[in-house]
Amino acid sequence: MADVARSHGGDGGNEPPYGPPYNLRTGCESCIPRFTTKVGKKFLHYFDLQRYHNIEYWEGIKQGIQSDCANRYKDRKTKLKKHFDKVGGYDNTERAKTKPPEGMNPDAWVQVIEELFTTPTYQKRSQANSANRSKQLYGSYHGTQSYAQRRYTEVQETGVAKHVEGWREMHCKGSSGWYNEMAETHWVSACLV
Repeated sequence: MADVARSHGGDGGNEPPYGPPYNLRTGCESCIPRFTTKVGKKFLHYFDLQRYHNIEYWEGIKQGIQSDCANRYKDRKTKLKKHFDKVGGYDNTERAKTKPPEGMNPDAWVQVIEELFTTPTYQKRSQANSANRSKQLYGSYHGTQSYAQRRYTEVQETGVAKHVEGWREMHCKGSSGWYNEMAETHWVSACLV
């Protein structure tokens, strides 16, 4: 859900504010059936998309909008989870409920905690993700792009995948250096083989 013009009622006039922008469910997919009409109407109100509906690129445009909305949803959920962990987390959910993020409606914050962060499904997934991250020897500088996606892109652009140099680029930045000492050690030992 995009956070567009949330501080006024839409026309800047006498309409009441839209309300808190943090209305989250457990996944973007669960929001779509309920909010598709509202989101679609807002897009039509702010953007003239009607003229693109009958062109060959419409599916791509629609997928791009959906992707951007999903990313914004994920980013907002991540920020809220970090705040939740910082102010009490699972160890003290009652304290966390009393400390909403700045600018967020306290009732909406409690709802996010009760309907998202403390559900058994979410906690199980969160614990599994934490366990998987703890098994990693080092991170990388390539974000969420997988090694396979990077290789595919390289082949599309240059005709050949740069396996060795590509690995180095993902774990070492010119200005920042190596992600950690272990990444550098693995690079040096791989080059000596």
